[in-house]
Amino acid sequence: MNMNADRILIGCSVKGKNSEYANLETEYLFKTLLKFGGNLGNAKKIACFTEEPDSSIKEILENLQVQIRIVEPVDNRQSFGNKIRILEEAIKEGVDVIVMLDTDIVIARDFSQFLGTQKIMVKQEDSDPFTVSDWQALFDLFKLQLPQERFKTSCSGQETIPYFNGGVMIIPKLHASELLEQWKYFLKQLLDKQNNLPPKFSENPHDNKQPRFFDQIAFSLAITKSKLPYEILPLSMNYPYSGTVHHSEHPETLEPFIIHHHHCIAENGKLLGTPYSNINNKIDEINSFLIENKEYNISLEIDDPLVIRNLSMQHDFWEIHERVKDLPIDSDNASLQYYLALSLHHTYSTARKDEALARYNVALENGFEKFMIYSDRGFLYHLAGDMKNARKDLLLASELKPYDLENKRRLSLTDSRIPMLKKLHSEQKFAETIEKIGDLDLDNDNAYLHYYLASAFHRIDKDLDKALLHYDKAAECGMTDFWLHLSRAELYAQLGMIDKFKSEFNAGYGKLVDYYEGTEPHI
Repeated sequence: MNMNADRILIGCSVKGKNSEYANLETEYLFKTLLKFGGNLGNAKKIACFTEEPDSSIKEILENLQVQIRIVEPVDNRQSFGNKIRILEEAIKEGVDVIVMLDTDIVIARDFSQFLGTQKIMVKQEDSDPFTVSDWQALFDLFKLQLPQERFKTSCSGQETIPYFNGGVMIIPKLHASELLEQWKYFLKQLLDKQNNLPPKFSENPHDNKQPRFFDQIAFSLAITKSKLPYEILPLSMNYPYSGTVHHSEHPETLEPFIIHHHHCIAENGKLLGTPYSNINNKIDEINSFLIENKEYNISLEIDDPLVIRNLSMQHDFWEIHERVKDLPIDSDNASLQYYLALSLHHTYSTARKDEALARYNVALENGFEKFMIYSDRGFLYHLAGDMKNARKDLLLASELKPYDLENKRRLSLTDSRIPMLKKLHSEQKFAETIEKIGDLDLDNDNAYLHYYLASAFHRIDKDLDKALLHYDKAAECGMTDFWLHLSRAELYAQLGMIDKFKSEFNAGYGKLVDYYEGTEPHI
């Protein structure tokens, strides 16, 4: 929809005391809007702070023609709810559309085609920690009918209710006041009743003591209660790149409008990369611009948990170990205990297994996210050959996040048939593999069983259509190894599927390079 830029407001809420690179991210958000956002760079722009910003970011934003608004916290029990203040401030302006963004966002291109004055526009959440039964219990508590609409989450591909990521929200001014009223009401209700909510809704994510996702949960309740019209934004309008996204989203061909980087910023100020070369090409372009033009200096300590997390995402585990190796074993810093355990796991493999396990246990005791510990501790047990404990931990992780593909992949490796099939594969006894698992059902979610069966069909040049089905199922179930991509690329070529061959070969070759350069873990 075409509209004048001065009828559009783009705003963000900045975390206090420069938490999680907040000031730098705010600079990045508005600079990329001006550079890559086309005419949207001329929209009204506001940044809401709950305290007076430091002089450096204040000057940067003023030069970018971003108005600074000092606002009161919505509720000290939930800082994430401060994004509601964007809506309050925007209602005061003579605009038709309000674009609410998190600060950990960069703009990749002009997204004005998604702006409208009739429907709220939001993207389904990346993954949903709650089951439909959990949601039913919550809606029952508030005497609301559970919505009938179902959507697939962007990363895990699970079916869920209208539950949206708050990083990008487009709100027509027409609906802003009613949404604001209901949103604030339900946020307060959730906070007031948090001890009486269905159990999963009152849990805290790892060592963050604030209630989980209450701003987004309140939004779902508000949009249901108000019956305001909404439409789902595509993944390209809120692309999350802290990991892989579901294969059904076709990330290898996606061209993002908005990139939600989740604080994935290296210490040199560059945004980190993704598993997809096409997304990385855009990130490279954005990084070239940002590094040349950034003004705000990163100010986090070298052992800040976010800095350490980002090093882990770069697979720089030796550096993590060097920075936090002296952390006392009885330290209650759950994040650093977890990342030190992870670094020991990846640098010394099982040579220092006992110390890694002890630190995983301390992190768990001090409130770090259970899923991450169970999954990584389980994988360490697997590397050490302790399949009983590996399977126990990975199943616990699966109970918490049944749709997580990486955990599914790790759980697959604990199947007692895998060593036998691996040996048959290395000895090229493909007919014997087919004899052993030829009746494997496509509903089975063990990625490696599908891979070995697909490879067997493929190598004896038999039932190539079946081979492709099982390769596809292996990828769908979380297998990301370069040899899957290269094998499937070869099969695409045999079947004359040249475009798919090119994209799959490039994906496999990229992972192969990463593997031998040490930027992808050897598994």
